[in-house]
Amino acid sequence: MKKQIFATAIASVASLAMAQGAVNTSLWFNGSDQQVATGGDCVYEYLECEETTMGYWYDYDDRKNDKGGSYAMYPYDTTGYYGSLIAPEIENLGYVTIKYHLEDPTTTGQTAEYPYNFVGFGFNLVNGAKDPLDITAAGGLCVTYTADNAVTLEIAEKTSGDASCSVTLTKATSPTLVDKAIADFKQPTWAPAANKLSSCADAFKAAQSVKFKLDGGASVADGQLRIFEVGPKGTCTGAGAIAAEPAFVCLSDGDGHAK
Repeated sequence: MKKQIFATAIASVASLAMAQGAVNTSLWFNGSDQQVATGGDCVYEYLECEETTMGYWYDYDDRKNDKGGSYAMYPYDTTGYYGSLIAPEIENLGYVTIKYHLEDPTTTGQTAEYPYNFVGFGFNLVNGAKDPLDITAAGGLCVTYTADNAVTLEIAEKTSGDASCSVTLTKATSPTLVDKAIADFKQPTWAPAANKLSSCADAFKAAQSVKFKLDGGASVADGQLRIFEVGPKGTCTGAGAIAAEPAFVCLSDGDGHAK
C-alpha cells in the first residue's frame, strides 16, 4: 500500500514538473485580484502559487534613463496596502488605472537624435527577473480598456529591444473590448536589423512582459488609461464599468512605486 501511495506521489510530482511553465489559457485579469494569473509558475489545481512569481502591475516612464519629465499618477496612496499602489484600486474600483503626463522631451535635457516621451503600464509574465514564457497557446491577447489617447500594446522580449511587436489600441471613452491574434502584432518598420524577429510569433514564444505604452512623440499630453480585463485571445468578455474615482494625487517614481 505504501509503495502504491509513493508511486502515485512520484507520478503527481512528475506531472507537475512537466506542467510548470505552461501559460494559463483562461482570462488572466478581471479586476478581482491585483495579481495577473499568467500561469507562468504553477498549476492552480495542484500547487499553491507563490505571489512573487506571477504577474504584477507596474508603471515606467522616461525620467530615469532618458532625462524625460513624464510620469504616472494613482488615485490612492499605499497606506495599509504594504506599499502597493494597485491593491487599493482593485479593492475600491475593480480595475487598474493610471493618469499620466507626457512632457515635451526637448525641454528636459534629452540628447537623443529623435527625442520622444513615454509612460508605460504593464506586467511581467513570470517574475521580477523578467524570465521568458512561451505564451503561444494564448493565440494572441484581448483587452477591455478605456484610453484618452491611443495606446501601443506590446509583447516585450529580449531580442527586439525598443522595437517590440505591438498593436495599436485606439482612443476609447467607454469600456472597449479588443481581441488580437498573434498575426496582428507587428514590429515597427524602423526596427534595426539586430532587433528584427522573423515574425512576431517569436515574441510570443519568449515573452517577458505585456506593456501598454503611451508615446507622445515630442508633444505634451495628459490622459488616463483604465484596464478592466487582459487575457489570451477570446477570453475577455468586455465587462467593465467606470467607478467613482477620487483625485489622482499619488505620483509614481517611474518604477511602479510611490514617489
